[in-house]
Amino acid sequence: MSECTRTIGPGDDLRAAILGLPEAGVLCFEPGEYRAPIQVPRSATLRALPGGPVVLDAGGRGPTVMLTADADVRLEGLALRGGVDGEAGGALRVAGPTRVTLVGCVLEGGRGGAAGGGGLYADDGEVRFERCRITGGQAERGGAAIIADGTARVTLDTCLVTGNAAATGAVVNVSDGAELRVVASTLADNRGDALFRVTGTTTRAPTLVVKDSLLSHAGGPLVHAATQRPAARVEVVRSLLDGPAGAAPRHPTNRHGAPDFVGADAPEPYRPAPDSPARGLAEPPGPGRVATDLAGAARPRAATAGAFE
Repeated sequence: MSECTRTIGPGDDLRAAILGLPEAGVLCFEPGEYRAPIQVPRSATLRALPGGPVVLDAGGRGPTVMLTADADVRLEGLALRGGVDGEAGGALRVAGPTRVTLVGCVLEGGRGGAAGGGGLYADDGEVRFERCRITGGQAERGGAAIIADGTARVTLDTCLVTGNAAATGAVVNVSDGAELRVVASTLADNRGDALFRVTGTTTRAPTLVVKDSLLSHAGGPLVHAATQRPAARVEVVRSLLDGPAGAAPRHPTNRHGAPDFVGADAPEPYRPAPDSPARGLAEPPGPGRVATDLAGAARPRAATAGAFE
């Protein structure tokens, strides 16, 4: 782990600290709350130090974090809160060729505008979430949790997506030529006409790939794919499906049924119970995958589908 280039506290000027970072610098945060929104103009790491939560709160003044630069950005252990944008993107907006990795972050309570994307709106760049939570996102017309649009490539690895609500439309939108990969993640207790909506153009087709995951949705089909040519690529394997599959193609490695979560009284309510059909469904982590679940437990052989082992 790289050492801190600079360490700041809640009373310091966050924007000035980011602008003063050198290329590939590491900005470390003492526990507390910091005023956002912010933009990161060059390659950098923003890291929460241990001892308590680090919250970047936009206070409804725009997306909590906006990324547009051709840069490599890493966010570690941060809570992105209070992001509201009239156009698109609440907690995180990626509108340029940024390559961003979020590790152990929480995106909460973001509200996308007319285009949606309460947790994430990306129409360019590469976005990778590892052991993150996306919760409480809202949108008027779909994409309450995530919108992957344009040429964006988004990966959820060992993440929990819950409590997001779209007034109309789906919880997650994948459109144009974008790509979304969901691995070892849990999507449950969200509200929308569908869990995923996948729709392309007359010249470009999006991709949705779901592996080793737990999908639960009561408001409509798990996957709604608009009919267009070229056809969207949709693949769902080694996953537990709780709800109408919709456009998700049948695959013999999937199981269907209620996930049997341990429930609200547990520290992690979305952990599958011992008799859950998610148990033993997924493959163990391979190269490039996180080897522990969302709560830090190891994923052994015969892993459990979803974010929790």
